Amino acid sequence: MAKRRLTVQQKRRIEGRQQQHGALQSKGDRVSDDSLEPPREGLIVSNHGQKLLVAELESDADGVAHPVLDIARMYRCHARSNLPPVVAGDRGVFQVERKPASEKLTGVVSALMERRSLLSRPDKFGRLKPVAANVDRICVVVAPLPEPHFNLTDRYIVAAELSGAAPLIIFNKADLVADDPSSRVHEMRELYTSLGYDCILVSAKSKTGTAELLALLDGTTAILCGQSGVGKSALAKLLIDDEEASEIAIGALSEAVIKGRHTTTAARLYRLRAGEGFLIDSPGVREFGLWHLEQTDLTHGFIEFRPFLGQCRFSDCSHTHEPDCAILKALEDGHIDPRRWNSYRATADSLDMFEIRPEA
Repeated sequence: MAKRRLTVQQKRRIEGRQQQHGALQSKGDRVSDDSLEPPREGLIVSNHGQKLLVAELESDADGVAHPVLDIARMYRCHARSNLPPVVAGDRGVFQVERKPASEKLTGVVSALMERRSLLSRPDKFGRLKPVAANVDRICVVVAPLPEPHFNLTDRYIVAAELSGAAPLIIFNKADLVADDPSSRVHEMRELYTSLGYDCILVSAKSKTGTAELLALLDGTTAILCGQSGVGKSALAKLLIDDEEASEIAIGALSEAVIKGRHTTTAARLYRLRAGEGFLIDSPGVREFGLWHLEQTDLTHGFIEFRPFLGQCRFSDCSHTHEPDCAILKALEDGHIDPRRWNSYRATADSLDMFEIRPEA
């Protein structure tokens, strides 16, 4: 078969894209080592495309390193092109550019330290995107509006289970359902509590439950996840230092927000207002995909499935329809809640719908 020839216009477009891609990749590489100060350790506060906001780590009298989260002392850095995608929560090595004191603090991130956890999700094109690194707690924020769904909440919980972070389900706007024991919020809280997950009722409006939530997050790095409109930004403002709270934009609960449009544009790390800990405020998502998982990973993400795994007749059992399936038997016997199994089935059905592609 003859090779398809490119037109002149196509060749020019390809060349232009290659030049642009090369220019973007080389920003961190074009800085000469001679113009850089000795390496320092830093914490990635946020990633804005080609620029990283980095806080330097300074040791206290006991030798414990703490990030300097004063915005005036943070560094705007580019990353070396040989690094993987860098996200909020990453710790790495950076070097500051030698410049007059009057100029901006800039530098280059040259290396990343080993991550203890990484939260990733596929985008709508099937490309796997890292969201945050070194997270201890994944806080799934749920509210009466937008109407909560078990499947979406379970996707966040599975992601937490498989990333090594502990799930925490935060039911925000609790004042709206305080007098309605039949609400979906109370139904979900009862189910997840029975599974052993930490759950807490809070209200960003009345500040109910804020102290208890801060106590649960003390000493951890946590990330807020959930649909747009559930009050993540309002909740984040209550949890972080007053000096940083003004940087978080609160989106109005308009019709557009209820449908899931983003009100926060980039994941950003903040210091908690009490105790020792950090919070990552992340963009809301309409749907949290788990398309990058193998079925064995997915089943392991549902903790109540684990005692029955490996007991099915078929080693490749999908746990949806096969005879002598231990999961289906546990479902029939009441050991697995039908709502959770429905979430598993819906997610399992989506695994083969998308092809995961590497980060571009």
